[in-house]
Amino acid sequence: MASETAQDPRRGTDGAVSAPGPAVARLAAPATRVAQAVGVVLLSAGSVWVELALLLGRPGAAAVPAIAILVSAALAVHWRLHREPAFLMAWVAISAGFAILSATTGFYNGLTDEPYATPAFAAQWWPHLYSTPIHISYLQYGTGPIYLSAYYVYLPLLALVQVPGLDYRWVSLAAWALTIYLLRRNGTAVVAWGSLYVGLLAANGFNDFVPILVLTLAFLSLPGWKGKVAELVGLALKQFANLFVVAYHLYHRRWNAAAIAVLVTVAVLTPFLFIDPLRVWCGAVLVAPGNCSSLLASVGHPLSAGGQPVYGHLNYYLWPIWVVAAFVPRWVARTRGPEYAPARREAAERLVRQGRPVPEDAEDFSFLLTLLRVRLRAALRVRKRARRDSNPGLRLRRPP
Repeated sequence: MASETAQDPRRGTDGAVSAPGPAVARLAAPATRVAQAVGVVLLSAGSVWVELALLLGRPGAAAVPAIAILVSAALAVHWRLHREPAFLMAWVAISAGFAILSATTGFYNGLTDEPYATPAFAAQWWPHLYSTPIHISYLQYGTGPIYLSAYYVYLPLLALVQVPGLDYRWVSLAAWALTIYLLRRNGTAVVAWGSLYVGLLAANGFNDFVPILVLTLAFLSLPGWKGKVAELVGLALKQFANLFVVAYHLYHRRWNAAAIAVLVTVAVLTPFLFIDPLRVWCGAVLVAPGNCSSLLASVGHPLSAGGQPVYGHLNYYLWPIWVVAAFVPRWVARTRGPEYAPARREAAERLVRQGRPVPEDAEDFSFLLTLLRVRLRAALRVRKRARRDSNPGLRLRRPP
């Protein structure tokens, strides 16, 4: 019996019994694989149509394509499409083709004024970037003139990252394409960030793609001091980048790095604070420049740029999509290492007790969710034990 147990092919490295033949199940018929790939593409494309043709402007509608992107990526992982180069190449080609069509013809374009406002802000960068609004009129794909009056609401360097004379849409598209290239070894990230909707927002010229490219360089591509330089550049572009950098360092308990990020942000704004501190506060901090007669008046309207609540901005959802695409697969890869070995064993034992098979693939959703619950409970136990040890009064006293 002992030899039979040792030779049982269903037993994994943790000693748990797993479902037989998962590798065979992946070898689906070509027709099934094509149907799965087409289904993922249609889900992504359908969400774009639903958002822009049916729901645009309605409260919470901006979250629909973002959720569809994450679901599409999850299905691609579940069906192992993220490991097939042919699917990834076709996926990115479809998105890039649609994005170029939009940028050149105006199809599903005009969702933001940033391609026209950014060069105007660059022209008055110093010393009136925050203190003086721009007043411009422009034609957009033959329609107009469209009149725009606006104050600057980003960090100073973002207005300068452009190519003079080149439509800012192509700057955003180039940043999107370069980010996909940097993430090319991560199939899940390519599916999420290379999706149709993300490419369409790049074709519209949203300025989020430049700071996201810089952060990708800083945290995922460039080693050593080069990554630190990219991180410093990212802290001078857009506020979401600063929030991410601070949160990233706090998560890793790098308190000094988080404090330095805050200080760099203040230093970047300091020259403009000397010129017009109230406008800098309203524009760069509260993102509410329209009501800036006094400090107290501006406080009542935080995070409502363009007269919309935070959840109403299409481009704001790019940031959680990028975070999930770029960093969740890295966490999944870490779960295969020795750090997670005890948690893997406990998660496998739980699945066995529940009568469920233990998958051999570390990317199986049910196993990952069980593993995550095990880790969270272990972390809570450690914190409770540390709190009890630090406070003797919380300990249970044994009777004499």
